[in-house]
Amino acid sequence: VKTSVITYGAAIAACEKVEVKRATGQSDQPPAWPLALSLLHRLRRKKLTPSAVAYNAAIGACGKGKHWQAALKVFSDLTSEDSISPTEVSYASAMDACSRGGKWQQALLLNSDMLARQIRGNIVSWTSVIHACEKWDQPALAMRLYGEMKQVGFQPDGKLYNVLLRACEKGRMWKRAEVIMEQMRICKHEPDLSDYTHYIGVCAKGGQAQLAIKAYEEMISRGIRPNSNTYAAAILAFVRADEPRRALELFDESIDRGALTALSFEAAMLACKAQERHADMLGIFEELLAHEWLRPDEATYSLAVQACAATEQHDEAIRMTRALRRQGLRPRSEACLAAIGCFERLLRRTAADAGGDEGSGGAAVPSGSATAAAERDLEHL
Repeated sequence: VKTSVITYGAAIAACEKVEVKRATGQSDQPPAWPLALSLLHRLRRKKLTPSAVAYNAAIGACGKGKHWQAALKVFSDLTSEDSISPTEVSYASAMDACSRGGKWQQALLLNSDMLARQIRGNIVSWTSVIHACEKWDQPALAMRLYGEMKQVGFQPDGKLYNVLLRACEKGRMWKRAEVIMEQMRICKHEPDLSDYTHYIGVCAKGGQAQLAIKAYEEMISRGIRPNSNTYAAAILAFVRADEPRRALELFDESIDRGALTALSFEAAMLACKAQERHADMLGIFEELLAHEWLRPDEATYSLAVQACAATEQHDEAIRMTRALRRQGLRPRSEACLAAIGCFERLLRRTAADAGGDEGSGGAAVPSGSATAAAERDLEHL
């Protein structure tokens, strides 16, 4: 069979399809991107110029195979060709590779180069560069690019709306999230579970608890079942709305459904704190510890320290503070104050014992080494 640029291009495109299936978990075939590169090199050794389609497929195969360096090398080879030029698909594939590889700066440079060449791009290229910025914690930049995308005449699709809502949540930009949700409704894009979850999250964290609750209730009315992140965001919203009872009801529901995150435990502890139910705070913390796949963070540890101090479990508060520090975490300000109070009680109790004070009621008295440890702990708070 006589090979040609077209047959090589078809073979390279087949490699990209394999990588698409591998990336989405639909195939356990071996990686195909090395074969795509090999085929491209063979074409060039035959003194044949690969088509833009072949180049684009090779870039796509490398990108979806999570080899962004190889993808950008192919893109560079394409731009050095005299007879063909990169297309919007070329840029989209290269930017997607950068997004998957965490190289948002390179994606941004590619986008700038694309516009400088008077190429408007397409929805895939814009989604890729915006997603790269959102994914790697550049939410403000993602929203700026969204504005530029609209200026050149593109409107988001469902996938990009979700990326934008994630960026809003990361950047605590609830006003922009509200505008995006309204745009979705105008464009007949019904929000899905992920969209609602990010919107509820940004509103709850941004001090707009009532907006978050309204969105949660709308989602439930549409028959969409919450996941663990939705529950966590909604529980926090009810806490911020000064509705601790509803927050705890929702927490119990999330427990029953096994939809748990550390944030839902934190929010439930905050709900108990609002009602001065300190013993219940500690009960929720103990339940968190019982779930091995969840780990207490500085927020839940800090709340537990406060609860221990409020219930006069000073030794336990000190133990938790030390456990927190051993994990490289720092207690939050309220927990620091509570822990300092516990340490000071410990030191006073030790001093009183050393002076023959019998007011301890027979309680166990810390040793000199425990006192020294407490003093060191105080210095680190």
